Amino acid sequence: MPVCENCLTGSVLDGTPTGKMDTTASGISFYIASPPSDLNKDNKCIIYLYDVFGLSLVNHKLIADKMSEHGYTVYIPDILQGEDMPSDALPLHPPSNFFGKAKTMLTMVSYVPWLYRHRTVNTLPIVKKFVEEIKPLHSNIGVTGYCFGGLYAAYLAAEPEMVKAAFACHPSMLDQNTLRLIKTPIGFACAEEDAMFDVQFRAKATEILEANNVLKEMIVYPGTKHGFGCRPDLTDEKTRDGFLGSIRQT
Repeated sequence: MPVCENCLTGSVLDGTPTGKMDTTASGISFYIASPPSDLNKDNKCIIYLYDVFGLSLVNHKLIADKMSEHGYTVYIPDILQGEDMPSDALPLHPPSNFFGKAKTMLTMVSYVPWLYRHRTVNTLPIVKKFVEEIKPLHSNIGVTGYCFGGLYAAYLAAEPEMVKAAFACHPSMLDQNTLRLIKTPIGFACAEEDAMFDVQFRAKATEILEANNVLKEMIVYPGTKHGFGCRPDLTDEKTRDGFLGSIRQT
């Protein structure tokens, strides 16, 4: 199953986005968070690739706003083209009772045809097209991806002519073949508990990247679960620390 129960749980953050929506010449919708004018003298930008809940989950816009405060223009392209997984009834934690678990399993099964529609052959061209369209506007481009988006951050890391550096926060569906293609410096923010990017796979990823002389950083945030970077329960101290740490790491 290309999804775990923690892919479909988490918290909705409080706040009002300060950025705006826009559309590229080719018709790709995107959210843009702009930095204070005195902090972006180098005209740097970050392309933010969201999880399965897309732009309908306000968290992504709020996190992009936070990143922009550090001197980056942050773009969130709508790579799902409006077909987000619903986040209006996002459970805080995976259910423990039978009926809750059964509902989660049905949701996970329903994810499979959605994932087929948004498989790499359909989604990666959208990601690359967006990069090509904003590239003339910026001297340096980095990419960050969360869960579903973490896979596409890794794909872009294989193309140094497109991005200078990449970052993946608890990525999903990442495989060894994709890791072997990575060329740009890449960072990983890892959950301690993560069926999508577990301790064995982290070790293998480290082995592959080091063998290929790829500059990398891999930080495991204690007490966190898959999803902490974009759907954090801020009432939990370790999750909050991991969430804030992952933003600093980016």
